[in-house]
Amino acid sequence: MSVSRTLFSEPSADDEYGPAPEPSEACQRILTRTANLVSVAPTLRAVLDAVNDPALAPNALAVLVGRDAALLTSVMRVANSPIYRTARMVRDPIDAIVMMGFSEVRNLVILRLAKLATQPGSGPMQTQMWQHSMGAALAAQSLARSLRGITVSHAFTCALLHDVGKTVLAHSERGYQEIWASAASGVEAEVLERARYGTDHSEVGGALLRMWRLPEQYEKVVRYVHRETPQAPGYIDAKSGRLLAMIALADEIALCKGLGQTAPRPLEALATHPSLARLDAGYDVVTKASDDIDAELADAAQR
Repeated sequence: MSVSRTLFSEPSADDEYGPAPEPSEACQRILTRTANLVSVAPTLRAVLDAVNDPALAPNALAVLVGRDAALLTSVMRVANSPIYRTARMVRDPIDAIVMMGFSEVRNLVILRLAKLATQPGSGPMQTQMWQHSMGAALAAQSLARSLRGITVSHAFTCALLHDVGKTVLAHSERGYQEIWASAASGVEAEVLERARYGTDHSEVGGALLRMWRLPEQYEKVVRYVHRETPQAPGYIDAKSGRLLAMIALADEIALCKGLGQTAPRPLEALATHPSLARLDAGYDVVTKASDDIDAELADAAQR
């Protein structure tokens, strides 16, 4: 049996747009070697599986959530946030889950995975990766609030994960520091990655999200966010295409802000970005996203 059949989940049989491409052997080898980095904690895996079971009772899900202190804290914090405008404090996890719904619990698990996978490391390269991922996430959050069709939580989390493959390569592969430095001078990272490792961070990241059984839209975005035209006919459906355009634009906004490995560049360069046409949006959403990033970072600095 091949590694792809044991490490990666099978595509859904009712997927209208066809299965995602199978990961290359080089990609599979990298994820197999870094199993300790990319594996999902059993408790989070159990919650992810449980929220997809329509017959599961809220009290059973509450038991699973309660086994992860950080996840339980997130659930209770959200349940008592102004979003739900409750007249009294919610103290019981079962009540919180009933009020929020299984889908919101799933979003919190995905967000926790995203933060675990992209948390800043000890060196300059890891710090720049984190800064860029967070900058893109904040930009995507702003874009989702300005435009219709994509929920804010999905946009934020997907953008946070869009370069997760770089985290894996930096952790597991020799010489990634050299690729990072070369990419800072304008060389396309994916070209250098494929030449050295036989795969690139987009494929590694997409395969990782499939292994985690996260929403398929996330996998599609991570695989194709750095390409102008997805090279998989029938694979990118309309809704995934909209999310793809939004994250591609958010990625560029973060780069223009100097969040990452490159120097800042004029935001006006994005006035003709192809994602704006795909989103039926004007340049004003770009400037608003830039302002929102500044506000969020200023607020974080004061905490």
